[in-house]
Amino acid sequence: MIDDQAAVVAPSGNHSSPPRRIRSALGWTVGGDTASKVAVLLLNLLAARQLAPTEFGLYIGILATSLLGSAFWDAGVSTLVSVEVAKKSAPVMQALRRALALRLPTLPIWGVVLALGYWILARSQPVDAAVLIAFSVASLMASIQIPVLAALRGRLGFRDATLASAAGRWTTTGLVAVAFLAANGHEALVILALATAAGEAVTTGLGLLLLRPWVASSHARDWDPHGITLRRALPYASNSVLNVAYNRLDVVIVAALTSASQFAAYAPASRIQDALYLLPGSLSAVAVPILSRYAVGHNAARNMSALVRKLWIVGVALALPASLVLFVVMPQAISLLLGSAYADSATPTRILMWSMLLAVLGAPLIGVLIALDRGVDTTRAFAAAFCVSIILHFSLDWWLGAVGAAIASMSRDVANVVVAAFYARRAFRKIGTDRPDVPPAHTSGRPRVPERNPIET
Repeated sequence: MIDDQAAVVAPSGNHSSPPRRIRSALGWTVGGDTASKVAVLLLNLLAARQLAPTEFGLYIGILATSLLGSAFWDAGVSTLVSVEVAKKSAPVMQALRRALALRLPTLPIWGVVLALGYWILARSQPVDAAVLIAFSVASLMASIQIPVLAALRGRLGFRDATLASAAGRWTTTGLVAVAFLAANGHEALVILALATAAGEAVTTGLGLLLLRPWVASSHARDWDPHGITLRRALPYASNSVLNVAYNRLDVVIVAALTSASQFAAYAPASRIQDALYLLPGSLSAVAVPILSRYAVGHNAARNMSALVRKLWIVGVALALPASLVLFVVMPQAISLLLGSAYADSATPTRILMWSMLLAVLGAPLIGVLIALDRGVDTTRAFAAAFCVSIILHFSLDWWLGAVGAAIASMSRDVANVVVAAFYARRAFRKIGTDRPDVPPAHTSGRPRVPERNPIET
């Protein structure tokens, strides 16, 4: 099931082409994430066609709130699960039990985030209680599935992780399509909410099923479960919350600072930007566990920097042409797919699409910092992005509307790349000093046994 992804071949001295297993991991991740994004795109098209622009904005805002609640509830623990499983071969079941046990202390935070977000959105128009309950269930399922998918990726089971995610997205889209035909336009928001909860439940259940071989083969090792703690996860919690916040909270901010028409123009642009994060997200999902294994091996600096360069080349080669094409055709595409009522979304979308190229550059750098246990540096990068975004939102949204919001949202990726590049460069210099690529001479007279790369194990 996960047999051909259970290990990555050791990097050779020739870095002209990525190792076969890395290409396979990236291929499965990009392919699976593409399938998920296509499902989400179709879902948004169905929703936009069925709902009025203001209702569609409300749907996007509630969905964003539920995902933000999941990020707060996870508190960065899932990142630790992925790193511990990849770097220290932590027993999967113990790691998951520890991650889920830590959900209890952060449960009140989840409730507060959902309640506050729902209250802000409900001020503009009333929301059915069934919609809020269903999205809360979806948030609950998402919080459970995050460490499960993280454990799969920690075992380099990228194929299974993306399969579980894509299955859930297509479940939601399929249910919505069938229900919209049957309901003929009635209770559209309720249908979207229930289908979203069902899709998240499918991803969670399938992820647990695909993880079973690893759970069965995991034995108690010399691994301390207390390596996964809220205190140690705090930098990654900040990263997760900040990342989801400036990816999702922008919709809530625009709703609070602008008119209903500007909010309706920005909401589709924000969803399209989220779809464009497909490639950076895939690069990040592959980079973190593989870089974590490189980090504890021989020639760490050389191998990690080589992988970053390869991910950059692949990412830019795909992102740059796509951004140029989308910039040209976006007005016609929005009118064709969403309808003439969403024509005002074209300009903010053309601004936001450049986030994909910027995020492609930043994702591998963040992966380097996570792999080297420099969580504080990653937090600095995300905090810089968050601060820049929030400042510009409050400076631009109220007088430039959706266009100002798009500028503010794109600026966060610029800040993230600049700060991440600074700290990643400093981290490479440090490991080059602490663990030079050329090992010290052996002076005992006996032949030196070469150090084994942990990626070979």
